[in-house]
Amino acid sequence: MSQGSNIYSPPQAELEEEIHLTSQKLTLKEILLSTKGRINRSTYWIYTILVSLPWITLEILRDSIPSAELFSSIALLVSLYPLIAIQIKRWHDRNKSGWWVLLNFIPIINLWPLIENGFLSGDFGPNDYGSPQV
Repeated sequence: MSQGSNIYSPPQAELEEEIHLTSQKLTLKEILLSTKGRINRSTYWIYTILVSLPWITLEILRDSIPSAELFSSIALLVSLYPLIAIQIKRWHDRNKSGWWVLLNFIPIINLWPLIENGFLSGDFGPNDYGSPQV
C-alpha cells in the first residue's frame, strides 16, 4: 500500500476522453434552414409562431382581400421548410431522429408532435445530436 492512499476511498476511474458541456448558439440561418443541432422549447415556440404568422394573417384576411388566397398559399410553401427544420431540431433536443416529423401527416397521432415538442423538456446534457442550446 502506497503512502497517502486510503483503502476506504472510492475507486477513481481514469477517463481517456473528457466530456465537455459546451452549449451552442445557433444563428437565425441555422435555426430556419439547417436540420442539424438542437433547440429548446422557447426557441421552438418563438420561431414557429414567427414563421407561421404571415401565413396565419393571410388566412384570416382571405375573405376580405381577393389575392390573399394566392399569397397565403405562397406563404405556406415558403414557411414549410423552416417549420420542418425547426421541428427536426426540437426532436433532436428530445434525442429522437428527425424522421419523427412524419408523425405530423398521420391524423389524430399528429397531436403527439405538438405535445412532445411544445411541452416536454429536452435532454439536459449532450445527447446524440449535440450539446443543448444556450
